[in-house]
Amino acid sequence: MVASGVVHVPSVLVIDDDPVSVKVIEMNLNREGLSIITAFNGKEGREKAMECRPDLILLDINMPDETGIECCRELKKDPQISDIPVIFLSAEDDVDVKIEGFKAGGVDFITKPYNLYEVLARVKTHLKLYRAHKSVTDYQAAQLQNLSSAQKSILIKPQNLPEGNFQVFYEPLNRAGGDFYEVIRSGESVFDYFVCDVCGHSTGSALVTAGLKVLLHQNCSPLYSQSELIFELNKLIKPLLTDETYVTMVWLRVNRLSKKATLVHAGHPPAIFLSQKSAPVYVTAEGEMIGVFDKIEVAVSEVTIAPGDSFLLYSDGVLSYDNNANVEQGELLEIAKRCLVTKSEDAITCMAESVMQGNKPVDDRTFLLVKI
Repeated sequence: MVASGVVHVPSVLVIDDDPVSVKVIEMNLNREGLSIITAFNGKEGREKAMECRPDLILLDINMPDETGIECCRELKKDPQISDIPVIFLSAEDDVDVKIEGFKAGGVDFITKPYNLYEVLARVKTHLKLYRAHKSVTDYQAAQLQNLSSAQKSILIKPQNLPEGNFQVFYEPLNRAGGDFYEVIRSGESVFDYFVCDVCGHSTGSALVTAGLKVLLHQNCSPLYSQSELIFELNKLIKPLLTDETYVTMVWLRVNRLSKKATLVHAGHPPAIFLSQKSAPVYVTAEGEMIGVFDKIEVAVSEVTIAPGDSFLLYSDGVLSYDNNANVEQGELLEIAKRCLVTKSEDAITCMAESVMQGNKPVDDRTFLLVKI
């Protein structure tokens, strides 16, 4: 027995100031089993589009107050309905008008007086294309959601390793991001802290983060220097990357017993060191990106640490926002001093909000605060 269910009935919004034309189209498309919504001007049409979310819009070009081309431009400005295909209805067969219509976002033209068989054929064709497009985008959205959940599940939380003494702020721009962080206890009183950016964001680059986690856990050991381990990591991960993908990394190793911290930068922004005895400063070392060259060269910076000191590692996305509202390095130091020195539990949240200042991010954002 086949279970009964509800099948989606394709819907078409007809926007035309001529009631007779609207009725003719409505009657003929209804006969084909399509659901028809009607509107008699551009403003009403846009309201119906937002309310009903049709699968296709038939839009008359020659309407008073607001032309069909102007209406289409407004429809395409709204991201919630901008993907709905628009077919123009026009009594004109002027090439310039058609060009303007296509520029406004239309996908096709039907010239009046209508041939109803042509109308039906074009409507069905674009409904099929829209359905195929929706199937692909819905599938991709589902895959990204699954990937996002999997990606977040592999990211360590402060409560999972309290002896690591860290706070983290992680906000991917899309559901699955290119940023990655990790904290590993690699020896007695020795901890490794990483912030990485898999550049060339895509589903494939997000998958690289899972590989990174495995490789870091397999290779981190106080028996080997960070330079040696970075060289090995580059050799292992390079075959997994495409030509357009590479990894930047800042790696902080803290030995609380010897009171030493060492940092390696592989094409990544500098870390910030906040000492109890002096003002915040940048700590950096020149290094090449991971996955670009067969052999990678990095330098190591060493810092003497004491209880109460802290380090801030971050991705480059924390510095860039829309409308060029970028954060300068001097400004970042001031924000770090204000938030991280004077705050405690909410220090990392204060840092993230103060840097963003209400602007829209254009990349993944990660802050990792390590306390000594």
